[in-house]
Amino acid sequence: MKLKKYCAITIVGVVMMVTAVVFATKMRDDFEKQFSVIEDKYVENGTVDVQDENSNKPIFDAETGKFFLPLRDIVDEMGGSVEWNQEKSVVVIDLRGATAEIKEGDNKGSINGYSIYLEDAPRNINGCLYVSSDFIVNNFGAIVEWDEENKVITIKTEVEKSPIVDKNRFVYEDKDMAYSIEVPVITGLNDKKYEESLNNSIVSKVMEDIKIFATQSRLDENDENIYHWNETVDVKYESSKLISFVANGIKEEPDGISNTIMTAVNINLETQSVMKLEDFFKNDKYKEEVLERINNMWTVSPENYPISVSEDIEFIMEQNFYVSDNNLVIFIKNKDGKTYSEFKIPFYDLRKYIKSDMTYIAKNTSELVNNN
Repeated sequence: MKLKKYCAITIVGVVMMVTAVVFATKMRDDFEKQFSVIEDKYVENGTVDVQDENSNKPIFDAETGKFFLPLRDIVDEMGGSVEWNQEKSVVVIDLRGATAEIKEGDNKGSINGYSIYLEDAPRNINGCLYVSSDFIVNNFGAIVEWDEENKVITIKTEVEKSPIVDKNRFVYEDKDMAYSIEVPVITGLNDKKYEESLNNSIVSKVMEDIKIFATQSRLDENDENIYHWNETVDVKYESSKLISFVANGIKEEPDGISNTIMTAVNINLETQSVMKLEDFFKNDKYKEEVLERINNMWTVSPENYPISVSEDIEFIMEQNFYVSDNNLVIFIKNKDGKTYSEFKIPFYDLRKYIKSDMTYIAKNTSELVNNN
């Protein structure tokens, strides 16, 4: 929708920045668009007149620390479409092979038929629907960058597609228990049947945890306390070949935290299989190296790793591992029975043991950081 020549934007309670922009577009096999700032207007508890009829303006919300983007303008530029579905009363976005449905003022939406939770509900500003930059990033694989020095917002996509990860949230409370669950929603896989199976398995696993929690919370019918279960499933690594995620669950009783769980799943997207630790390596020689590094970290600073040395560490590390930033992370429950120690080992240091088709995770990240 075209802005009228003089539009009044009323801002109450927060500091926001209204940005007038000019566009410089460079099209490649992927997409890149720059929003170059030519005017900043900072307003608190007041009104600012925007005197430009050419385009809707990205808005910076200081309360959330995020940019809110004019949905139709952005999607049109990226080669997608935005339509209104009268029957469902939702806005439908088709972009980069994905279809999302959202509604103004509603934190619930969907992507490719999977339910998702939006941290920031879409908002209507001067007749234009705005979404947070997170929505574009989390659902369509875009990258949104803000260059503070040059006052430039860049939105781009990469040629190589990785899985796209958003999230869904389940919240419940009754007289006995309350739970809050956050799970990833994974889209963008080439095999849609496997994608559906993967998402369903994540939710099923979390629901099993809830069933166990619900049973434990109702053991004593005379107990009037409410028990809380909070669980999040976070993606630690994602590429076109591998996705690694970790589930963390915390049970809270009236006198404090009584139990925690931490489990990890690492999936080879090329073979559509859950990976064992040995699947990364050519032979068993890696075990001695990993065990030695864990022991060295514990020996140097046992206060940072309060684990029980009597545990069968070799068995534990085969079960409890994930990938993060090209590191192998082994997690072991501490002696308190509630918290975990995490031992981070760069795959680069284990490169001589890694299978040839797994060498992409063995980048020398320290050199990359130093060079940048």
